[in-house]
Amino acid sequence: MRVLVIGESCKDEFVYGNCTRLCPEAPAPVFNPMFKTDNGGMAKNVQKNVLSLGAECDIFTNVNWEDITKTRYIDHNFNHMFIRIDANDGRFSQAGGLEEIDYSQYCVVIISDYNKGFLSPSQIGYIATRHDNVFLDTKKILDEIYDRGTGAFKTAGPSRPNMTKEQWSFGRIYAFIMKAYDAV
Repeated sequence: MRVLVIGESCKDEFVYGNCTRLCPEAPAPVFNPMFKTDNGGMAKNVQKNVLSLGAECDIFTNVNWEDITKTRYIDHNFNHMFIRIDANDGRFSQAGGLEEIDYSQYCVVIISDYNKGFLSPSQIGYIATRHDNVFLDTKKILDEIYDRGTGAFKTAGPSRPNMTKEQWSFGRIYAFIMKAYDAV
């Protein structure tokens, strides 16, 4: 089974440490870093999860994903996150080349849209009309891009997207992938 994930990505960093006292200048904990881990975040995380299910998975994402970081400072003993610091969050490039993708080589297409400017509503509509099994996880307001009454994307033109109302639930992706995987 082959899956395509489309969406913006970043680098997730996790700095683990401990806090044993408060800062004398302000009521804030003093954080002592111990170790750091990092991995792909956002759409890259979706790709990682799909791969963990045993499917092949390609990704179409922003080329500068490693320059955009979300760093979390977490207490190692209690797993409490103190703060998240985002760097270059406004530097997502817009997707180009979606019309060059051969969507027919995939069993499933997943749109992982964090509403950072990588995908426009019309691009989401375009992708949805190119494949029978498209899952959408978006931070956009759905009523701005999808007409629930007609079941069509407002920006997709006259063709009806191949997505049922039930497929709007990203939580159903696991069950759908397993069903499609069994059918192959």
